[in-house]
Amino acid sequence: MIQTLEQISRSEDRVSKVLAGLFSTAIPHTSEEIECARDRKERGNPPGKKENPLGDELAWEQLLNHCQGKSRLWIISKDQDYYISYSGNTLLNPLLYQDLRRRNPQIQQVFCRKNLADGLQHFVKTAKVPAKKLPPQEELQKIKEEQDSLPPLDWLSTMNYSKSHAQQRSFFHPGVMGWHPGMQPDQDNP
Repeated sequence: MIQTLEQISRSEDRVSKVLAGLFSTAIPHTSEEIECARDRKERGNPPGKKENPLGDELAWEQLLNHCQGKSRLWIISKDQDYYISYSGNTLLNPLLYQDLRRRNPQIQQVFCRKNLADGLQHFVKTAKVPAKKLPPQEELQKIKEEQDSLPPLDWLSTMNYSKSHAQQRSFFHPGVMGWHPGMQPDQDNP
């Protein structure tokens, strides 16, 4: 166990190595996005927690800028700042939906999922994208169960992050959000 923790602390574990590759293509925030994120936080608008750094607010502002021209959007998060649940349905927070439509009137559909397995399956089915590398159904079920067993995200709010850690977390990676640089902004693309 201590060996694993030491690897994690040095970012030498398997997950950190995979994430390093993903983060290497992250899009840095603009000064306008950080200003909008600060304004969002000061107003108390979701997403984000009062006591946390600007991470959620900044990610949302970047998403608003990078989904321009798209007709569909998938948001996969366990963070309840993003959605409301009712009768088995998960819907985007109404304030966030208004923000999204105001900045991107082309958005026709927004799909919210609480876990990655459900989100991936829904994306593949709805967008009719070939899923050549999607894990088998049994593995997706295990992923879903593991994610569902995790504690709520707000347990992190009691941790004390340094400013440098908060800055490292403030990025947007379009591939994570269901968009990548090669996709064209038209009605046919999700």
